[in-house]
Amino acid sequence: MQGTPVDDASLDAIDQEEITEALVRKYVRTLLTEDPMGFVHDLSAATKGGEFGEEFFGGNPGKSGGRAIKRAFEANADHQWLSTIDTVHWASDAYEVIGMSGRGKDELSAVMSLPGEALTPRGRGGDVGLWVKGRITLAANDQDALYTGSWKDYMGAQGDGTPEEADANHHRAKSSGVNKRPTVSKDYSRYDKLEPGEEYSEKMAKNIPYVLDQSTWNPTSKPNEALVDNWKPVGIIVARDDVLDSIKALSDTPSEAIGSSKELFATATEMGVPIFDTDRNEVWTPKEKGVKETIVREYIKALLTEQEVKYQGILKLMPSPAIASSVSSLLQQLPPEAIPLPDDKFHVTLAHQSVLKPYKKQLKQLSKDGMLPPPPAVTLEGTAEERADEALDRKSWVVWVSNQDELKTYVQDVIQLVGGPLRDPEPSRRFHISIANLTGNPGDSVR
Repeated sequence: MQGTPVDDASLDAIDQEEITEALVRKYVRTLLTEDPMGFVHDLSAATKGGEFGEEFFGGNPGKSGGRAIKRAFEANADHQWLSTIDTVHWASDAYEVIGMSGRGKDELSAVMSLPGEALTPRGRGGDVGLWVKGRITLAANDQDALYTGSWKDYMGAQGDGTPEEADANHHRAKSSGVNKRPTVSKDYSRYDKLEPGEEYSEKMAKNIPYVLDQSTWNPTSKPNEALVDNWKPVGIIVARDDVLDSIKALSDTPSEAIGSSKELFATATEMGVPIFDTDRNEVWTPKEKGVKETIVREYIKALLTEQEVKYQGILKLMPSPAIASSVSSLLQQLPPEAIPLPDDKFHVTLAHQSVLKPYKKQLKQLSKDGMLPPPPAVTLEGTAEERADEALDRKSWVVWVSNQDELKTYVQDVIQLVGGPLRDPEPSRRFHISIANLTGNPGDSVR
């Protein structure tokens, strides 16, 4: 290894034969860690070696270039310092956090905070955070310097390149876990000209977006990002004051909670971690409150399966037992000619088979693997409405979904996930649950 500087104190100690164990450790650490200079030199070599593609002048480094960046980070980052950084993956709600249980082998995008700092989304958005501890495999002061993408970019029909790669990612998800990669980089090919120890060169080597050590920690107004691998949950962070107030009020009787608070109590218990506010104050912990694990596990199981999206030619959402029960109660409002449909036939048609035909294979595989993204919680209007098709002499009674826009967005996300365009495939569709018709046969309902 060339050009590794040794400070004057170390040389004096060597001259005086006063080498202590601490000094030796410090010197070995200096030899083994070249930090920013070694990092940019490694990237320069990788660029000239063709790992970033031919004539790379910045942009998407491709899979091999992304791997080269992560390899250089692994070799040159100060992992001892990085291990002191707190990392939180921010989600929209507890449902998303529950879905991450047991996925510690999948690399996770997280927001970094220094020890003692508030654990906030830092402009990234999200009301619930999963505080995790693991090995940071790549980090940047600005998330846009990495642009690692979302789950669907790796697990969709085309994954991060081809259907074959998507299939490989599905298999990897079940074994060693899914790895993310950066999809943007500048051209580092000429950085091999920088000289260790030379002031301007050292300054240029540190003028990078990556966080390798304390010297390159340079927060901006934009959200930062770290990729965290082999992680374990440490706690759940709640950013909303109203939800925190509810958790505090029900801390001794969590079984009485409803809505978001109920989800958070159950999620924290399932993961075996406390709930914190953004200032790191512990708000609730499962062990102290004596929640019975078996009861909560049953609740989690119900929570995970209470709403399910299935692909059976059509894409349909099977409602939760609570929703199905509320729908059944509306049957009393119907006229005598209305014959109820069986409870197990209640569903919301999200998309008709005619618009899904081009993606049949991909949807079938995602549904089989249980990899369709979780749907938003369905909410219904409080009354049933009659629909008629005079040409076919049909009548049916439906309950309309009130959160239409959320389901529209969900359908668009699924279509994009399997390689389709980002647009509403059925602009005229109005989501509903058919609860009765003139025969009791689901196939005789008005479409």
